[in-house]
Amino acid sequence: LYAAQFCYIVSAVEFGTYSKKSSKLVLLCSSVGDKSVEEFASNEAIQCTEIYEFVQKLGNQEYEIPSLQPFKFLHAIRLVEAGLVSRAQDYCREIAEFVMRNPSRVETDFMPDFVIQLQYLADRLKYQDPQYTTSSGELSEIPDPEWMTRFAETVASLGTGGTNLLSPDTTEQETLSYGGNMYNEEEA
Repeated sequence: LYAAQFCYIVSAVEFGTYSKKSSKLVLLCSSVGDKSVEEFASNEAIQCTEIYEFVQKLGNQEYEIPSLQPFKFLHAIRLVEAGLVSRAQDYCREIAEFVMRNPSRVETDFMPDFVIQLQYLADRLKYQDPQYTTSSGELSEIPDPEWMTRFAETVASLGTGGTNLLSPDTTEQETLSYGGNMYNEEEA
């Protein structure tokens, strides 16, 4: 943790976004500067900020860092790359719950189609959900987990409601991307 970040935390400075280079706090243990997303958003920085968010939630259950959600998604992609698909699916569920609770507070920052990409990744990982792993019968007969159904409804309302976080021509994603890197569904 940088000394300046400690001072900002103590003085209750709000977390900013990666795109706004003048932000004082975005991720703990990292500073924006001229770094690419990949260099800036190390696993250590994401996890350190998640720990801070968790500790704050112990005192205030309503505390959340909206600008952290795209970084959590980035971490989920990295978990998939490392073969930890069950943990990645847990991240997707947690981020989706945030989006469903706070559709107007979603920060897309460096990833404008973050919500659509999250839905796409969650759909690809849904077979890791206990609803599928513990059920018997044909997969096509097992309904999607309840959280995925609610999330799909929220995503649809974001695209048609007052808060349009989805680009007009965004429908089904074929790839996941961040920082110029592309991930095909075969990799997910």
